[in-house]
Amino acid sequence: MVFRLGSRPNDNNTYFALAALSNKDDWSEYFLIDKIIFKDTQPEIFLPNVSIRQLFAFNLLSNLTENSLINLAISSGLLANALNIETSESLAASASGQGIFSFEFKPNSQSELIWNHYKGQVEIDALFVGRRNSQETLFVVEAKTSSSFQSLAKHKLVYPVLALRSKVPGYIPMIPVYVRAIKSKSRQEISFYIAECTPLDARKETISINKLDVVSVKHLVLMGFNNDQSF
Repeated sequence: MVFRLGSRPNDNNTYFALAALSNKDDWSEYFLIDKIIFKDTQPEIFLPNVSIRQLFAFNLLSNLTENSLINLAISSGLLANALNIETSESLAASASGQGIFSFEFKPNSQSELIWNHYKGQVEIDALFVGRRNSQETLFVVEAKTSSSFQSLAKHKLVYPVLALRSKVPGYIPMIPVYVRAIKSKSRQEISFYIAECTPLDARKETISINKLDVVSVKHLVLMGFNNDQSF
């Protein structure tokens, strides 16, 4: 597995590191593999309980970007439903962006090595706060679109959590969430596969990339938001 480690002081080059698999045939050590984590997930139709005004704009575009799809999932209330967020309304639009961050991590929990990601770029697809179990919680979302199952490198979720560790108060849990949106070629529907992962607290310990695990999954189908037959 290849990891970006940012740059180094007085050096503008990008540095990389290699980590071997503990089991050469098991890529799930460093990847969330769709066909494994979503294998037995049963589809459920999701009917938005929000006004048409909130969703009207999404119907005007036949090919929604990843950012638009995650905003659709949030605006429709689909993501709040999947994550058991306490709300009677749709969530506010998420924040997204990128920045230069420094942090430490371990590639594998069995390794004694601690790697330094120094002033490297980290992209964050979506950030939002929702109240769950009577507690305000920060959800860190990585979203991907495709026409079939694929996979996601675990560091795509872990890096954003590590980047935000010094900015988020210790009493606010940080929950990584992986969203795979699959657009049907034959029907006007979008399948949202949502995987909630283990909470990561980079403020108390050095995080190991391979320790990111899925704790729950959902497959929610949103009808009427896909007119793109060429996807």
